[in-house]
Amino acid sequence: MKEPNRYDKSQWIPWEISYSIKETIRKDTKSHRNAILAVVLPDLNGNYDYALKDNHCCPFGCTTYYRNWMFTIIKENMFNRKNSKTNECKQATTVWQGEYSYIPMVRWNYFVDHVSELIERAERIKEDYEKNDSYILHLGVNK
Repeated sequence: MKEPNRYDKSQWIPWEISYSIKETIRKDTKSHRNAILAVVLPDLNGNYDYALKDNHCCPFGCTTYYRNWMFTIIKENMFNRKNSKTNECKQATTVWQGEYSYIPMVRWNYFVDHVSELIERAERIKEDYEKNDSYILHLGVNK
């Protein structure tokens, strides 16, 4: 979905994400912040390793997120929970626990079997932010 060699600010997806997580007042109307869920599509070979890779750096397992292909606004709203719970595992790898991203990311094959559950998850994250200011939100489209 990201067009190579084009700035984020000249593509529509970062702007849609920005408007979705901002609260804006226009005349007498206030737009409300939305919950967001990022769904990773498989590559042509059905793999997700370009974005998410399961690892065994800890006894309970972990996932590596490759973020170089993402829009900046998505990267900035991942791993952005204040006071996150983390563990250190092999080779000084940090493993985050619980809900650690305002924009959680899941694989398409998981999404199709858990749509309602994942929508509820994204809504809980949004509600947690609204009640507790628990995430550092990045709202701008830069780059």
